[in-house]
Amino acid sequence: MEEKKIYDMTDGTVESRYVQELKDRSYVNCLTTAYHNVVDNFKSLFDQVWKLALVYAVIFGITMAVRYTTLSVDKPFDMLLNLLTSAATVVAGIVYVGKIFEFLNGHDFKYNSKKILTIGVVCYAIAIAFFMAVMIGAIFLALGTRNPMAIYVAIWGAVLVWVVFLIVWCTPLCYSGTKFMMDDNAHLIHVLGKDWKKGFKHFGFIFATLFLESIVIGVINLLIFSPLIVIAVACLESYHGANMGDPMTMPSSLFLPICLLAIISMFVNCFLIIWQAFTYYYIYGTIETRDYETNEAESLVH
Repeated sequence: MEEKKIYDMTDGTVESRYVQELKDRSYVNCLTTAYHNVVDNFKSLFDQVWKLALVYAVIFGITMAVRYTTLSVDKPFDMLLNLLTSAATVVAGIVYVGKIFEFLNGHDFKYNSKKILTIGVVCYAIAIAFFMAVMIGAIFLALGTRNPMAIYVAIWGAVLVWVVFLIVWCTPLCYSGTKFMMDDNAHLIHVLGKDWKKGFKHFGFIFATLFLESIVIGVINLLIFSPLIVIAVACLESYHGANMGDPMTMPSSLFLPICLLAIISMFVNCFLIIWQAFTYYYIYGTIETRDYETNEAESLVH
């Protein structure tokens, strides 16, 4: 198999170093190879992404501070401010991930960001549409039973069905979405069509890799976000008590502490995101290799 050049992380040019993209790896090897790739090139990566990572973290920090210091739903300005800051966070995240893929496919982050936005909008629309269809159908069936408890059961049943759908649907998207980013000949319809089907054939491999990765990232994020989580929960409890008639127990000057904690936490998390993206890259390479070898074997037989 040919090895594919990876783009230099210092000036964007192709160097003599290679990454074996088309290589069959186990799910553990995908994670460890991605980890070593990030660690071995950390200085180059840091120099390239720290500015975008900081912008993303600052916007995220402002969003969290606004969200947990303006929890009133009866103030249109607060709701609008929350919406705008949340949208800005999403955009900043897309641009940041686009920058990461710049190291993998050679395209600039603007090109990659457009592709990520396209996938995100389509997938989000499908997920919401499926949720609404399942929820409406479940409630409609529950109303026909004339049992008050049936609606409660139907709602939780619909949520469970939706979660299962997301797991089954999104797992192959890890491959088809990455292929869409890596292959200039891949189209959006392929993400939800033939490439998704190819990813589904390797469901167990992708799921095992993502499951193990999620455990590691979950533990690390729990540690780095724990101070922010503590304050956020306290704010929610305080506002809930205030809505019930109790006096506010949280000080009014929490904007800056929440903002700073969120910035620090997200800035650290930005480098975990690089590891995630590289892991997807090796998942993609493994599936491409396995399919290539299968097709080669079949052609030799015939």
